[in-house]
Formats: sequence, C-alpha cells, structure tokens
Amino acid sequence: MVLITNLVSEFYNRISRTRLLLIAAVDLDAVCSAKILQSVFKADHVEYTLIPVSSKDEMRLAYEDHRHTVKNVLLVGCGGCLEVLNYMDPEEDTVFYIIDSQRPLNIENVYNKDQVNVLVFQKESFDIPQFEDIFGSDSEEEQLDDAHDSGDESDYGRRSETKEKFKTKRARHLWRRKREALLSDYTRQSYHGAAGSLVAYELAKRLARENNDILWWTIISVTERYLLGRSGKLVYNTFIQYLQEERTRLDHCDDVVTRSVNSLKIISEEELNLVLYRHWNLYDSIFNSSYTSSKLRLWTIQGQKKLHELFADMGLPLVQCKQKFTSMSVQFKAGLKEHFVQSSKKFGVTSLTYPSFSATFGYRHKLSAADFVFSLLALLEKQDIESSAGFMGALDALSRTNFEVIYSGLELAIHQQLAISGQIKGFVNTYRVVSTGPFIFAQLEEGVPDVKMFENPLALRRLGRQLMETWIVVTRKTRAQKVPYVISAPLSRRPGYCLLVAVSAYNDEESKCEISRAFDIAATKLQLSVEFNYFDDTVIEIKKLDQNRFLDAMAALMMT
Repeated sequence: MVLITNLVSEFYNRISRTRLLLIAAVDLDAVCSAKILQSVFKADHVEYTLIPVSSKDEMRLAYEDHRHTVKNVLLVGCGGCLEVLNYMDPEEDTVFYIIDSQRPLNIENVYNKDQVNVLVFQKESFDIPQFEDIFGSDSEEEQLDDAHDSGDESDYGRRSETKEKFKTKRARHLWRRKREALLSDYTRQSYHGAAGSLVAYELAKRLARENNDILWWTIISVTERYLLGRSGKLVYNTFIQYLQEERTRLDHCDDVVTRSVNSLKIISEEELNLVLYRHWNLYDSIFNSSYTSSKLRLWTIQGQKKLHELFADMGLPLVQCKQKFTSMSVQFKAGLKEHFVQSSKKFGVTSLTYPSFSATFGYRHKLSAADFVFSLLALLEKQDIESSAGFMGALDALSRTNFEVIYSGLELAIHQQLAISGQIKGFVNTYRVVSTGPFIFAQLEEGVPDVKMFENPLALRRLGRQLMETWIVVTRKTRAQKVPYVISAPLSRRPGYCLLVAVSAYNDEESKCEISRAFDIAATKLQLSVEFNYFDDTVIEIKKLDQNRFLDAMAALMMT
C-alpha cells in the first residue's frame, strides 16, 4: 500500500523546489486545508497557483491550462475517488499529490508508485485490499504463462498440457472472482475519513510551522464534518481529543507574558447544539435548530407549548428569549448552558451539548467553531456568485483582519437556516416525503420559496440531513433511521434537469452511505443521461423526465 504519511521527505521536499499547481474543491475542508498550506508555503517562499474547482470537468480544465508549466500538482478535497491518471492523461514526468477525505480511495491511486501519491493522516486506519489480490504478483503471472506455454508433442504431453491449461484457466477464474468480490466489498460504501486539514496541520507541525491560527482552521474543518453528519461521534471524538492535546501543547509553548491584545486564544468547552444562538435570539435558534426542533416536535402546537414550558423551567421570561442574545440581561445569560442542559433532559432532549472549541481574538471577538462553520458555509453557498468567488471569499474570511466578512456570513447563515426550516415544515405538513422501500425520497418543486438556494449541493445536503432527523420523529418508525434519504431540487441554470443528493442513514457512531453504488449501476443499466460530475459520488444531475425511472431502478437494485 502506497499511502504517504512521511509528509516532509515524500511530499514537501519534492514540491518546494518547483512551482506547484494547487487545485482545491469548493468545500469548507478544502478551504481550511488551502489556508494552512498557504501559511506553510509563505514561510518557505514556495511558488504555487491556487485554482478552486467545483466539478471533475473544472479540475481537468485547470490542469490542462497549466500542464506545460508545472510538474507537481496537489489536489485538495478532490481526486481521491477517481483514477487520476486515466482522467487527467498527464505527461509522464508529472506527479500528482492528493489530500482528500472522501472514501474509499481509488485503488489505482493507492498502488501507483510513480505518478500518484495519496497523503493521509497518520492516525487514520485503512482497510484496503492487498496489491496481489487486485493486480496479481509477477511470480503468479509467470507461473500461469509458463503453464500455458509448456508441453510436448506426445500424447502424454498433450494430455498433460490440457490438464495444465484447465488448472490455469480455473486458477485465473478463481482469482478474478476473488478480485471482484474484494473490489465490490471495498467500494460498497462511501464515507469520509480524516479531514484534509488534519493532513495539512500535520505537515505544518513536522515543519515546526504550527501555531494557534493553523490549529483553529483545522478545528473549524473537523467541526464542519461533525455538524454536517460526515463524521460520526466515534471519529469526531477521536480527532477532538487529538486537537485538545495540540491546543494544550501549543499553550505550553506560548509565553503568556508576550501575548498581544490581538492574540488568538483557543478554549476547549462543551458547545450547545443550537444554531448561531449567540448571534440570533434564543427562541428562534431553538425553534430552527435541527436537533431541538425534531426532539420537541416544534412544528406542532403541542411542541411549541413544550418549548414555553422549557423556558419556564429554566426561569427565562419569553420576552428575554425573543430578543437578540447579546441584549439579554446578564442575570439570565449567566449559567445558561448548565441550566439549559439540566432542564432539557426533562423534555427528552438528552444530548444537547458536544465537545468543541471557541476562540477569542484579543478583547473584542469571541466566536465558537460552529459559528465559523455556519458563516463560512453561507459564504460558500452564496447565491448569484461563481463558486470560485465563494471559495476565495471564505478563504479570505479566515484571516483575522476580516471579521466583518465573518459577521456578514453569520447574517446570511441565519437566513439560510430559516429557509431550510421552512422547507422542512412544508415537507412535514404536506407529507411530501415518499418511502420507496430501500430509501426515502423527497422533492423540492419549482416555485417554492428559496428553492434556488438549494441548487448548491452543500445546501441541499444540509436540507436532506435535517429532513432525515425530523422525519424519524414524525413517523416514529425505526426503519426511518435505517435507510438513506434522497432529495431532489430543480436546476434553474439547466432547465429540465434536477440535482439529486443522497444522505446516509442516521447513525450517531458512524456515517457511511451505500447508495452511490446504486446511482452508478442504475444509470448504466438504463443508459440514462446521468452526470457524475461532482467529486462526491452521492451527488448527481439527471433529467427530470428520467428521474422516476431512475429511482425505480435504484429501488429494485437495492432490494436485491
């Protein structure tokens, strides 16, 4: 297995002497990873060109535009799941390096020793088939060829040769069956591994370039994986523990006396699972947060009564809860987290906090990792701008001098959360959620409010995740949390097409999805015009007229 963990000698020392082409996917992990790499490259004066891309076609075009001027290409957040050499058709002396959290990794990328190097986080484990089981060893091939070519002209020799040919043919057949079974099992589930920012942070650490800023960018990325359901609790807690150790180590290395008023301090603390409550009002945050909304059934009159009872149990006047959090009386904000956790348990809300971090920037700004996540996601998903512009805007927002951009992102994030909650309420009230057997399907219709916002795969996935958490409570059936969800939205930029996103079945411990394979098989079987142009195989574009046939074929495949 050729996975690179020695990031300095096998990656950095090789790329730091020549110009590097850095191609990054338009997602938050890639933004944070690129920001860390920029900091490292700046310290050593490494020349590079950064190009954000949102699809496989854009990735290939970015390489084509620079193929004659660069020999080292770094793919961040993309390329790990597709056969890079076959797709990019590079020059023989071009080397690709890949930092990508999407799994499973393409087997050709893993075992290519010459032109493809996959960089991974050393604490992540992999279950990849052995080289000999997939490609066969040279000795085995020689034995099979020798058995095929050997033999003499006598009757005995011909009989012996026929027997050997039969054994050879059977050996080949058994090997191919084993290979197909191994590859089928290996590619059966799609999921996310360690965030790419963890790899970038590890590089900075080994080069002695790490600092609180780089650690904070890594924390934001890891938090986003958890909040969007891409990492289960087990994986998240493992990485959070590692980040807590790094925070403690960097604090010990820091001389507190020399800290300036603008210094960054990272605090490890339990975070309330409420969306942007510090920048909103408490009432609307609870009402529109996925976890509390589903647990309290806040789309019902009875659920809203429960919420009022919860506030009463906490001793919070409703008028205080409905004004902006920063304007609440100090006496009500003091100890709010502890009172909230204690009172919410009486109403069945048992997991209201999760381990996380917050950061103080001098004496003016204190923001949680979740605040940064929602703000940056809003900037990435911003309508009416190119995806590359959204990427660069989010990248600039990570700089300490751009807090006004972060705060504008927070306002935009509140609007987006309201739009998501509105769609959820519409789905629930009209029962526009269909169980097809092996998965649950929901479709956004043209003309509904804010439908254009969900043309972005990131926003549509967030909607699908919140719909799943809500629908589990609505139906009260265990099956609703054991199957994946597929959600569809019309594409105004491509009339007659729609965007389909699959969300893995609800699982607190891990987040794996088997539906991407059904996407591929159904499209091939029906010979439909389905576009797998996104880096995530659980996101596709399809003609509206073909959607129902495609979903029926998927259901049939997944039931067999």
